[in-house]
Amino acid sequence: MIEILEGTHETVRYGNNSGVKMYHNTDYEDYPEHWHTSIEIIMPLAEDYTVTVGEGRYCLKEGEIIIINSGVLHELKAPPKGERIILQFSDFLLYYLKEMETMLNILPPVIYLSPENDRQRLYSFVKKQIDAIVVEYDGEKTFFSAAIYARLIEIFVFLGRNEIWGTRQKKSMATANNLVKKKEYMENIMSACNYINQHYNEQLSLENIAEISGFSKFHL
Repeated sequence: MIEILEGTHETVRYGNNSGVKMYHNTDYEDYPEHWHTSIEIIMPLAEDYTVTVGEGRYCLKEGEIIIINSGVLHELKAPPKGERIILQFSDFLLYYLKEMETMLNILPPVIYLSPENDRQRLYSFVKKQIDAIVVEYDGEKTFFSAAIYARLIEIFVFLGRNEIWGTRQKKSMATANNLVKKKEYMENIMSACNYINQHYNEQLSLENIAEISGFSKFHL
């Protein structure tokens, strides 16, 4: 359910002032291409659910998970019947954590998780946390907002260690076959991201960032 849509921009209302909105969506309603500043997690509970991001089309089966980064245009197509968990949350609090800020800045537009490809147990871990978030949100017990953000932090720490900087990046990293060089590579990326975050209001150049990160400006 999109409450406020201006052009393609959706404004998400967090009714409980917690920065988190979750609902059990059973609507037979398609949502046109749109974007929002929230990070969105979708997990079908019954029947499939289709998510389109750019040229990518994901037909989610029951229990599969997709994480859509903030600011990413996406389109949702519902089956005639079914149910899915749709979780939207502000990444504002996460940005207060230094390492988390760097990770969020290099978070890919989409992360798709399936039990059929769970060699690193990414899916199993994330699903366990989402199931716990659903219980917390529906129960609305004392400190439920804090409990939900604690689970979200666990999700993104785990993804940061195992997905974004993990073995799936080997294909795109020339140094990935050397663990020492890979560690140095990621530390250089973190240095560059931190430098940009700290000096974003200044006039930056590729030469400055290259010097900080140790990369050639042509690599950046």
